[in-house]
Amino acid sequence: MPGKLVTDGDTITFDLLPAESATKALILNPPLPRISGTGFATINQKKICVLADAQAFVCQFQYTTPEYQAPGSGLIKITQAPTAPYVTTPDSMQVLVQDPPLEAQVIFEVPATNPETGAPDPDVEPIEITGTFTPQNQLVSAQ
Repeated sequence: MPGKLVTDGDTITFDLLPAESATKALILNPPLPRISGTGFATINQKKICVLADAQAFVCQFQYTTPEYQAPGSGLIKITQAPTAPYVTTPDSMQVLVQDPPLEAQVIFEVPATNPETGAPDPDVEPIEITGTFTPQNQLVSAQ
């Protein structure tokens, strides 16, 4: 069930409205975040992505809430990389695959503010979200 192998430049789609934070709307500046591949093997001249690539992934975002409409910002990091979707090859390389969904953490760095009062959003504790890789590779998959 793991699916297609992830390669350099594949996009990640995050569920940006986590259940525990239904009032926050996270906005990723286009284009969608892409993961960088550093594996030795290639598919269509693109390096495959390995577990270390998930551990190194970080992307920036902006967010607002109905009350705090001046945007704040932060980072999204793939967390608990050992649970990232990967398979281990016969030569012990851990390569990323499309499924299952990955876990990520939202870290708020600059709180959104209320444009009328200048008050910052007090609810800036890190939150957990999920995401999925969207592989460009449609040829090679893993089991």
